[in-house]
Amino acid sequence: MWESEEQKLIKSGRKWKPSADYMPYRCAELFCEECGASLGIHDIVCTNLETNMYCGKCVQKYIKQTPISLPCGTIRKDFGDSVSLEYIDNYYDSIVVNKVCYFNRKGRYIKVKGKRYYV
Repeated sequence: MWESEEQKLIKSGRKWKPSADYMPYRCAELFCEECGASLGIHDIVCTNLETNMYCGKCVQKYIKQTPISLPCGTIRKDFGDSVSLEYIDNYYDSIVVNKVCYFNRKGRYIKVKGKRYYV
């Protein structure tokens, strides 16, 4: 594996194993942070390591009742690893988009127009 990609994985503290078959110089198998289940092989060059942290079973504890009002808009559906966000844009009257959830020590957040909003 490339040294820069290996350093990313070490710095993130993620559970991982080098990929033996598929592009071993830049890919790694990631594991769930809670139960250790395999999340599959991911390309570390283009994968944000703050996503894909929990398996479908472990992410259930993060799901909240909707609708949730945030300063950026309203969360209509919560899937755990992503949310459906409705907000008012300058061009559109109202727009609904799916946003990926990111995880860190503080909790779960989404990014809207470069800003973080904790769910």
